[in-house]
Amino acid sequence: MSTYIGLCCSAHDSAIAIIDKTGKIVFAEAGERSLQIKRALNCIPDHYPFISKLTNKYVDLSSDVLISKNWSSNHQRNIKMAKIGIDIIKPILFLSPLAEITRKYEFMLSLQNHMFSFSGQNLKRVLEQKKEGYILIKERNFDHHLCHASAGFYSSPFSNADIAVIDGYGEMTSTAFFSANDNKLKKIKSIPDSKNSLGFFYSYLCKACGFDPDMGEEWKVMGLAPYGRLNPKLYESLSKLLPVKKGAFTKPYLTFDIADYDRLISESLQNDEIKPEDIAFTGQKIFEDKMFLCLNELHAQTNSKNLVLVGGAALNSSCNGKIIQNTAYQNFFVYNAPGDDGTAVGAAILAFLSENHVSKLQRNLLSSPYLGNTISKNKLQKLTKNTPYNYDLKSNSEVILALLISRGYIVGLVRGKSEFGPRSLGHRSILADPRDSKIKDVINKKLKYRENFRPFAPSILHEYGPQIFENYEYSPYMERTLKIRQEFQKKIPGVTHINGTGRLQSVTRENSPDYYKLIQEFYKITGIPVLLNTSFNVAGKPIINDVDDICAALYTTGLDAILIENILLTKKPIQNYLDEKFNCDLL
Repeated sequence: MSTYIGLCCSAHDSAIAIIDKTGKIVFAEAGERSLQIKRALNCIPDHYPFISKLTNKYVDLSSDVLISKNWSSNHQRNIKMAKIGIDIIKPILFLSPLAEITRKYEFMLSLQNHMFSFSGQNLKRVLEQKKEGYILIKERNFDHHLCHASAGFYSSPFSNADIAVIDGYGEMTSTAFFSANDNKLKKIKSIPDSKNSLGFFYSYLCKACGFDPDMGEEWKVMGLAPYGRLNPKLYESLSKLLPVKKGAFTKPYLTFDIADYDRLISESLQNDEIKPEDIAFTGQKIFEDKMFLCLNELHAQTNSKNLVLVGGAALNSSCNGKIIQNTAYQNFFVYNAPGDDGTAVGAAILAFLSENHVSKLQRNLLSSPYLGNTISKNKLQKLTKNTPYNYDLKSNSEVILALLISRGYIVGLVRGKSEFGPRSLGHRSILADPRDSKIKDVINKKLKYRENFRPFAPSILHEYGPQIFENYEYSPYMERTLKIRQEFQKKIPGVTHINGTGRLQSVTRENSPDYYKLIQEFYKITGIPVLLNTSFNVAGKPIINDVDDICAALYTTGLDAILIENILLTKKPIQNYLDEKFNCDLL
């Protein structure tokens, strides 16, 4: 009987996950949250003093501990071999156009080697110091794409499914396909060569649009794309770089020239007729077309009704919203953390399954995204003593918050355990009235400090989904973008993108009872079962993690109020305002 700790030790988006000996997931969080460093580049997941506090809270120190990593031992050997290869060819490439790219690749290899080597060392030291009696600390390493697949499948509602892992690179592969029957995974095939990948393609697309893929700015491409139009010549040129045959990217490694991307991007940016938004639109179209080709070929092999999509490519919500309509699959699931941070959960699952039968894994708990930290009660008490305008809303919090939002207040909401994954889903969110046509510009300019084309998500009551969206699909993690019905586009302009779509979050009583009640109260006031929801952060920073981050957000942005559990913080007194306007007793 062990505690199972999974570590994502990728060069970016490090994370940690813990499954107890009963098969229950008790914690999962990306390293960027506690560090407050976006993407946590080159930051190990078990840093001090975070890991010491975490083990006290979640690890049974009287039982054995199995620490697992999201890369196999072969991966480190591959890194060393790649480094030797670079050392050999580097003098030859010194004056070539590929010199800069080679140096960058070498740097990324060194980061990956550092992360793989040092992740887990602090954790082992802490456990050695704190363990009670004789406990065994064991270690395992698992294949990267298998970690992705395990996190995606075992958090899904399916017992049988196809699993597609599509990202930038794995262990000498870019894409892997698995099938699951009776809750057991089996690899179908993998696509070798990490440069032949949709993830790699989208990173270069991101760069071509003027954004930074190293900082994970691919989201911006999706936001910009609807403002552009298809460029047939660019489509043909870029599409040739990723030929697909039988579900695989088939351009041979030896003929692949990374300079092709740089050349086409350079030509595109120098062409005054091609705007960045046209590059984004055209590239997004290529991404979607290649994705559908791969998935339909996978379905042809298995004839499965169910699809699970994981890997960085699964974060492309614009594409996700079209998969049911453009593939033969009937049911489609995306994990709430499909990127590399989610592989920490996958590694913990695989560690558990290495010692236990799959029936003991509590899969229903894996489907919850609310797995992270909680706000310190001690810090919150200190905050209320030193903040002039704070109110204990007790049992009236949803009613009062809905009232404030309906009257134009922009509020932060901090409740319960934080979300694992990149989306704020009502526990660490900024909320506003979706009926306001100007609200998007206000939030982008005064709160988020980001580009004005970036859209916001509609959180909706699930039962009203078919009334609001065409071809509605249940989307609990804000993982797909769907078309908003024409009549509703006029009612909720604040969350309607320029192309009439919205990246929705379906909210039910079961998956988030407090947040459901808040939207329900807003619906009673306005007749609109929707709230504008965006992540509680500002540009360049991760989602807030503790009271200190919350205070900084309140007093350095255009936020009007923040609800922390049942404590409302405001910039100005509101008791008289509520009494006069709404005849509502605040306390």
